[in-house]
Amino acid sequence: MSVRSVIPVCLALVGLLAPLGAQEKVGDEPRAPALLQRPALLQRIVCFGASVSGGYGLYADLKAEVKLGTLLDALLVGRHEPILDLGDTMLFRDPLRKASEQIDRALEAKPTLAVGVDFLFWFTYSPFRQELSTQTRLVRLEQGIALLDRLHCPLIIGDIPDMHGALDGKGPFGIPLLTPAMVPTAEEIARFNTRIQQWAKERGDVVLVPMHAFVSRMTEGKELEIHGHRWSPEESGRLLQADRLHPTLEGDIGLLWIALDQLIQARSDITEQAIDWNLETVRSRIMEATRAQREANLQREIEREARRKARAERRKAHESGDGHEAPSLAA
Repeated sequence: MSVRSVIPVCLALVGLLAPLGAQEKVGDEPRAPALLQRPALLQRIVCFGASVSGGYGLYADLKAEVKLGTLLDALLVGRHEPILDLGDTMLFRDPLRKASEQIDRALEAKPTLAVGVDFLFWFTYSPFRQELSTQTRLVRLEQGIALLDRLHCPLIIGDIPDMHGALDGKGPFGIPLLTPAMVPTAEEIARFNTRIQQWAKERGDVVLVPMHAFVSRMTEGKELEIHGHRWSPEESGRLLQADRLHPTLEGDIGLLWIALDQLIQARSDITEQAIDWNLETVRSRIMEATRAQREANLQREIEREARRKARAERRKAHESGDGHEAPSLAA
């Protein structure tokens, strides 16, 4: 099956399925489903990958540092073992070494499911603003695939998105995070995704997340629908951060819904009732999971501001002549 043939199915996503099947209602308020045991497939999950998996930029939404596993946990219904969160925003600095270390740690956990939506990204994009030939990028992609093949459990893996839009984005310093030399051509990306599709089909237990289609819908300003949730062309832009490279909190939730829907369609041992499809209850669980960290960060901000004001007052007093040092005993 080609990448192109998969995209329409992925973009339709779960809009045709019964929405919010796992929700109960009390009056007009949605209520999270009762905590049941999660399916065996979801019992011991490992999340791994690069900056999206590492939660890059989510502090702006949450005032807390989180990785993708925290968000995934909020989408899953029922009891389970803690998710092992290995995502690394610095993976681009040494993709092969850092990714190998992630796989080593994942193997130790003996996962029932491994989730790496952006694991292969830096095996095709060029780190450190250097230009790479198509053949070099293909060799690097094969290195990433070989690492994934060390995992003997079902996988959720993203294909390669076209991030040319990020060349017009604004990172923390007001400039794009990517340069043209770092981004593969559209033809190269299509070739990479054909290879990933082939590998996934041959292996058989890989669910591919249509990152390429997801990003294209957002960057082209097209309507996006995920399990009854619709983002108009005007609204879809808020799913990406200002750098046009990383999803916002809402974008990450949408991305995970796509991944989980693909998983449900591919397997018979998990149903849509295992997922919470309600944006507000998912947000609430994420906020609760990060509450302690958010409160600690707020307290630190208050203390920093108090110290800043105290310094400013001392400086002002000194400049006005009201602050004098004690006379020296030797005077």
